[in-house]
Amino acid sequence: MPLEIVRGTLSWSGEHWICMLREPDSGDTAVVSHFHLRHSPAGPGNVAVIHVPGADGVHVVATDNEPAAAFARERFFAGRVDYFHGDLPVRRASFARIGEGQPGAGWRYRFDGAEVAARWFVREPPVVAHGSLRPGDWCFTALFFAEEAELHLNGRRVPGAPFTRDIWRPSIGGDRSSCVYALAETFIDTE
Repeated sequence: MPLEIVRGTLSWSGEHWICMLREPDSGDTAVVSHFHLRHSPAGPGNVAVIHVPGADGVHVVATDNEPAAAFARERFFAGRVDYFHGDLPVRRASFARIGEGQPGAGWRYRFDGAEVAARWFVREPPVVAHGSLRPGDWCFTALFFAEEAELHLNGRRVPGAPFTRDIWRPSIGGDRSSCVYALAETFIDTE
């Protein structure tokens, strides 16, 4: 059976790791939204919005590639998500994978003397999706949803747990976890 050929310009390709934890009866949400870019107009690199609420918390854009951070701020975050605002400080950071395979794969982020670690515990097979999300684009992704996840700030576990989100209904159907990572995420501009 022949494969479908999609014509266009490769916009970006990489991974997107999202860990959103919320305490029951609380509006505070801890967030890591990390793009591990393998290809983009700004080159490869890592860009993560990290928000841990509280007096000892952090709220920054962490990166190891300033041009990739500028690309991500415009393409992924600006006007699209409530945990991002344009005046967030950008911090030079180191990024390291932690945990091998499943369950428990994750990332460690170090910046300004702080260390954040996020882990996703996936127990279900991925949801593989491809198609157009908006006119003029085409995408492919393999989504790994986690019903259990952890976030640590300087060795201290951040309170909260994954919660159900309805943002997946229009694209892949259903209500799904707030903790997910997308491997081989690829977007092509078709116009």
